[in-house]
Amino acid sequence: MTIRQILNSGSYNWVLLLSALGCLASVVTDIKRYNETYYLISLALSPILGILVVYVGAYILNLAGKWLGGKATIKELRVSLAWSQIPAIFTMLYLVPLFILRNSSLKSEQIR
Repeated sequence: MTIRQILNSGSYNWVLLLSALGCLASVVTDIKRYNETYYLISLALSPILGILVVYVGAYILNLAGKWLGGKATIKELRVSLAWSQIPAIFTMLYLVPLFILRNSSLKSEQIR
């Protein structure tokens, strides 16, 4: 399914969820960079930040697009930005089980 098909279907229901999950996926995939406290704070704030980024980003892209002759509405840009998070979300979906498996195997080795 392409972005044009999503826009033509009028399905704008997933924007908030995809925006939140997209930012959450960015935090989850960068797990090695942060200490525990920063990581937990990032996990808690990332869904709100993801939604904010999509809404502000759509507004800025709309301004730039109008200047360049673009015709997309802010709503269409929000949908496009939100659905562009799908690859990051799928990355998170396979990394989380791998991380859990890796940590459980490390704990079982420490017990021995």
